[in-house]
Amino acid sequence: MNFRLTTVLFGLVFVVGVVLLILSFGGDGPSANVSGFVLKDLVADKDEAVAEVTVEKPDGAKLVLRRAGKDAWVIDAPVKARADKAAVDAVVSSVLKMKPTAYGELQDNLAVHGLDNPLKVTLKTEDGRTETVNIGDVTIGGAKAVGFVTTTARPRPMAVPKSSLDALLKEAGTGVRHAAATAKWAADYRAKAVFAADSRNAGDDVNFLKLTRNNKDLALTRGKTGWEFAAPAGWGDASASPDTTAAPGTLTGVRPIVTGLVGLSASSADDFLDAPGDLAQYGLNPGNPERIRVELKTNDGKTEVAYIGKKADGDKKDEKKDAFAPPAKVYVQLEGASGVIRASAAGLDGLAAVVDNPTPLRDRDLVRDDLKARVDAIDVTSGGQTVALRKSGTEWKLTGGPNDPQTANPTAAAALLNLVTQPRIIKDFPAANDANFAGPELRAEVKLYADALEANTDPKAAAKLKADAKPTVLQFGKKDATGVHVRRVRPDGSKMDFVVPDKVKVGTDPAETDVLAAVQKGRFDYLDPTLPTFSQLQANKLQLTQGQVVTLEVTKEKAAAGSADPGWKYVKPDPMKGQTADSGTVGDLLNLLANQSAGKFVREIGEADKGKERDFYLTYGLLPENPRLKVVVGLDAAAPGNERVYYLGNENPDDKSTVFARVEGRPVVFTVPKFVYDRFAGADLRDRTLVRFDPAKLVGVRIRGWREATGGEMLVREFRKQGGTWTAVVPAGFSLDPGKVNEFVAAVQGLRVKDFRTGAPHPDHRFPPEQSGFEVTLDFDGADDIVLNIAAEVDGGTARIAKVDTLSTPPRTQLVTVIPEALRAFRESAKSFAR
Repeated sequence: MNFRLTTVLFGLVFVVGVVLLILSFGGDGPSANVSGFVLKDLVADKDEAVAEVTVEKPDGAKLVLRRAGKDAWVIDAPVKARADKAAVDAVVSSVLKMKPTAYGELQDNLAVHGLDNPLKVTLKTEDGRTETVNIGDVTIGGAKAVGFVTTTARPRPMAVPKSSLDALLKEAGTGVRHAAATAKWAADYRAKAVFAADSRNAGDDVNFLKLTRNNKDLALTRGKTGWEFAAPAGWGDASASPDTTAAPGTLTGVRPIVTGLVGLSASSADDFLDAPGDLAQYGLNPGNPERIRVELKTNDGKTEVAYIGKKADGDKKDEKKDAFAPPAKVYVQLEGASGVIRASAAGLDGLAAVVDNPTPLRDRDLVRDDLKARVDAIDVTSGGQTVALRKSGTEWKLTGGPNDPQTANPTAAAALLNLVTQPRIIKDFPAANDANFAGPELRAEVKLYADALEANTDPKAAAKLKADAKPTVLQFGKKDATGVHVRRVRPDGSKMDFVVPDKVKVGTDPAETDVLAAVQKGRFDYLDPTLPTFSQLQANKLQLTQGQVVTLEVTKEKAAAGSADPGWKYVKPDPMKGQTADSGTVGDLLNLLANQSAGKFVREIGEADKGKERDFYLTYGLLPENPRLKVVVGLDAAAPGNERVYYLGNENPDDKSTVFARVEGRPVVFTVPKFVYDRFAGADLRDRTLVRFDPAKLVGVRIRGWREATGGEMLVREFRKQGGTWTAVVPAGFSLDPGKVNEFVAAVQGLRVKDFRTGAPHPDHRFPPEQSGFEVTLDFDGADDIVLNIAAEVDGGTARIAKVDTLSTPPRTQLVTVIPEALRAFRESAKSFAR
């Protein structure tokens, strides 16, 4: 072979190799089949267009999933059941979006990839178009795992990412498995919940519940106002919410029962027993009296029926619980289905017991929660008198009486509403008996109107009821050993009789409320006890008038520079005009009035009493021109709000601890504590600062009151201020601590009068320093000098008598008692001023 021939042969081999290589990676070879989507005809359709999915195994077994409305799928074969929408939607989406992927070992031989006997998945649209994907082997594990598929339009094997098959397949370990061996089947697509009702909002989605056990029915319907008994008949309302005080395992609310039933669900596909055999082993045989039939109706009009049988963990009985109460797992069968579900049953302990005796489900509220928030009108009738309350914004107002509309007592109105809406107030459910509410047995009637008032833009006008307003009526009748009989008449005319305790605890109040006393309150109880108030900082005058004489008046002056004292000064009586009044005592009296409220109302004066006011006020000692006591508080405010006027009258003969009173501008008589009258009638506003002076004007202090020893010389200390500093004058050369003098002066300024005394000094007072007096002379520059003497103990040793002499023209002397504790150190020793 020559070199030319060899070269030609090598060239031919190279060309053939290139061609083979090209054919293996492109052209019509298997690995070239990677473009577009797997499906051809349905690829443009949306998921919602698919109406049916059929999965067929090589042995001919079929699983048929059919769309049942916009938001639901059902299984038509091999069993009939609701399907898990999310699971079926995932299959549809995966198949429609399935795309081929490159795979180097792909061959045209169908058998190599398990496609000679494939798992067939057929999608069918609403208009009848179909397309099938054939699935063979699936490699398991890792991101490069693939499955092998073909379609009618693309019969050559294609590889697809295994992730596009996950919605169809169960987990299957590692290696290569045929899709038919790992395909999800009926149980995997079944809805886990036994009932189709919305478990997230079961209490509102279900409007009818019927439980049947041992030929006994418990039926409940939900209307506009809540749950009611349909069976037993005539039982009225059922409680939606549970009683938190009930014993564990006792069902006391409809909502928890509905929530528990709607929550019945399988935990996994293993909990669906499609071929259960003898139903008796599950307690689901039709003749079993302990089987519970459950019928639910939802707002969309659908009805579902299921049966609850034995415990799924065996027929063990817990003696501490209802023997038939569903445990954590129970066997359940849907009506019309042959299969059995092993379902979780949370919160259904005591279900059988409540069917046997539904009493714990009875609603023990007189008025339901939804009504309380909407009540805007109340009529209370007792003793032939009706009190009409109407809501205005957040305020209750009285209407239909003297001086109405006017603000009602908010506490009384709230107390009544809180009482009749107190949760679980009903004690028992007696048979209806008109005699309990006939004649004198009817103690009170309370009418509650909800959303019943016409729009009212005039705050001075009384709110009116709408023409079609109908109340919920509560009649409080006979009281006997069982309690107080109450009849409720709803706006639709339905009646129900109850018994409530004669005394109940309302809200968080630890004290018990007497039911009949609370509902029999009259108009005076609903009058607002709030009196006109004011801020003490606004007050600029306090005036007291007894009869026709102004007995006391003080006015407020601006506080002196550097002082917080408001500077109250006497105007009356004349002898004290200009003198300083005690700001603390004035403030106490003002606070007493500002925080005072009416006690008991005794008289209203309305239009019918015009012309008779004087006679009424005279009876109570409250005549404007001749009151027992009139108190006027002047305010820094524009007229007419610049005064508060109070009248305090005669002692209440029915309660001598109170007096009659009224306020100007409100024609009503009420009582206040007698001590309020006593405090004002006996008001002593004299300045209780023992000596009041400007320390800047003080230039000298002289003190006598010590002896060196018993019978020794009387000691004197005298200090003068020179250049702003205290120096000792007597005795000369005394080593004075000037700061001690300042402390002494401050202590003298802080002394307060305990009591004012009348009369002249008495020898027993022992004022002379030679006896027991402690004499302090204060010398001022430009002001009257003051001599203060603190002497003998009085009031059982709790105070000392004191005398203040003001060296004015004419001089003034005032006897008082004080507690001189602040001066103790200085009184005990003359050395207290030394360095």
